[in-house]
Amino acid sequence: MIRILPWVLPPLIGAAIGYITNAIAIAMLFRPYTVKKLLGIKIPMTPGIIPKERYELSGNIGNMVSRELLTEDAVRNQISSPLFKKGVQDTLDRWTEKVLNTPLNDLKNTFTGEFLSSNKDDDGILQSLVTDLLNRFLSSEGLTVIIRGFLSKGIGYLEEKTVADLLLSKIHILDRLLKLLLSQNSRKQLEARLIKTIERWIHDNRKISEILTPARAETAGKAALRLYEILFPEFMKFLNERSTRAELEIRGRFLLKDILDKLNRVQRFILSAAQYDRTLEENIGSIVDDLVRNLEEAGTDPDIKERLYEAAVSALKRFASYSVGDIAASWEGDFWEDLNKVMDSVFSVLFNDEFREKFIFWIKDFISGNSGLTIRELLYVKLKLSEEFVKEELPVLIIPDALFLKKLFSSEGKGAPFVFNRSIAEILNMDTRLQSSITEPAAQVFLDLLSQKIPDILKSVDVQSLVVKKIDSLEIEKIEELILIVVKKQLRWINVFGALLGSIIGTVQILLNLSMR
Repeated sequence: MIRILPWVLPPLIGAAIGYITNAIAIAMLFRPYTVKKLLGIKIPMTPGIIPKERYELSGNIGNMVSRELLTEDAVRNQISSPLFKKGVQDTLDRWTEKVLNTPLNDLKNTFTGEFLSSNKDDDGILQSLVTDLLNRFLSSEGLTVIIRGFLSKGIGYLEEKTVADLLLSKIHILDRLLKLLLSQNSRKQLEARLIKTIERWIHDNRKISEILTPARAETAGKAALRLYEILFPEFMKFLNERSTRAELEIRGRFLLKDILDKLNRVQRFILSAAQYDRTLEENIGSIVDDLVRNLEEAGTDPDIKERLYEAAVSALKRFASYSVGDIAASWEGDFWEDLNKVMDSVFSVLFNDEFREKFIFWIKDFISGNSGLTIRELLYVKLKLSEEFVKEELPVLIIPDALFLKKLFSSEGKGAPFVFNRSIAEILNMDTRLQSSITEPAAQVFLDLLSQKIPDILKSVDVQSLVVKKIDSLEIEKIEELILIVVKKQLRWINVFGALLGSIIGTVQILLNLSMR
């Protein structure tokens, strides 16, 4: 037994020393909490490292949290998490259900209280306010965002309905709506609005890129490509008609004759001797067939369509690099005179009864010809639109008629009692399924807005200052407790590693003694 001790004791003693010294070193990080003195002389290493440097530590932690932990990306990832989205949507579900299913008069009382209900002029004031708010809302860019989100969910509710069920019986409503929108009063309002907007853009020298953003340019390019995909087959159908082919063959013979007439005598002699001219004339029908077939192959080639799309987007982006003021300043001729001529030409076509009647006739003919199709088949098969385009990129434009809104919501109009005694869901004939489809796009709009404002929110909160103040307000014992919660397990391993290192040193000492004998 005594003979074994020289071999066992050094590693054991080394392990004990390593473990104890590491434990003391770790304890000295926190202890003592205050300065200790002996006979009036400050004892070195008091207070502990962390109590001594606590304010510098809080500053470093605050800086680390603001720069490395609570970052824009971290907050954005949390906002986009399914759990956070569900919480937002559940809240909106409850709020939307209450707003949509409560009569407007009750909503008025809820938001305005007894003050408005005791005033005889309250209804007129409220209705005037609603009219003004609706005018502003219907002409705002935010409405487009909301409608796009609504379409992305609400279109699924309509896709399985047939064209006849959904549209055929609503033609008279469309006719009335067009009369309202294409009235001379609407034309004057639109002209005045356009002129005022362009004047403001010229004065501010507004960049077209602010309106025609890269994303919108790409959307416009996709829309143009889809229009091309719809129209090109119709164009090819026209070329393949018998009468069109006959006309092309006649024009081909005239073209061939013109080409031969431009040759010199020697060239014409060579062609005539070999009877190339007669061969070409006899086969002009096959040549036209080949040209049409090659044109169709080229027109449907994915690479060609991709190049057309890229060219359209590139042209739009180049145009977006200009400013409205620069365009007006460099315009050849009178800018405003030319603009008024263009507006007058376009509006003269749009704002007249003949155009409206032709448009209604075309709509009726189109709906009647496709009445048996579902909305899904109409959009994605007949019109060959993509689901992404319909639900996410479909441009939405609504031109409200202020006179119609004022008449509807005025206290004298018949529309006021009809509107204010009913809920929004009743007015718009919204069932539960359609109501529930509103909250998801609304939640997405809110989350998108929140995501955009993250930098401003973090800047306002001042995370670093908040963390520093919180840590500085804690007692040192609490700071020690918080740190140990995080690293207690790791600190134990430091003690173990100290013991292991001490044991190794003891073993090495034994080996050195043996080698020196």
